Amino acid sequence: MNNWKEELQSKIKTRLYSEGIKNYNDVTEKFKSQFSSLVRPVVGTGVIPAIDASVDDDYATFNIFERGLVVYKNKEDGTIGVNYKEENSDMHLGKVVFEQGYAYFVSSKEKSKQYLRPDLIDSLFEKAFKSL
Repeated sequence: MNNWKEELQSKIKTRLYSEGIKNYNDVTEKFKSQFSSLVRPVVGTGVIPAIDASVDDDYATFNIFERGLVVYKNKEDGTIGVNYKEENSDMHLGKVVFEQGYAYFVSSKEKSKQYLRPDLIDSLFEKAFKSL
């Protein structure tokens, strides 16, 4: 019976998180934060060249060895693309769009639109690094 309260609170948190994301810089900061929480327990605060996050004005990469997640500005349609890369190939996962004051992730496979949120970002990292 009380489960509805937890579900409602979760929905509120998700919308507030998504509402705070307004542009490419905000998106890359969220990805950078999630990536950091993923690798920090393993590498601490040290520098390991094979595990790296690099963000510039149009393109961000989050790498672990030969695998990576790429977040980039799509200048054609104003969205933010998300790919994962393996050695010499890229696979398009979807894109981040901004509608009605919220950031959404639109999957390239399911064509589903979901609020951009931490667990969704984690699932994108999982897809990128699952085959390590």
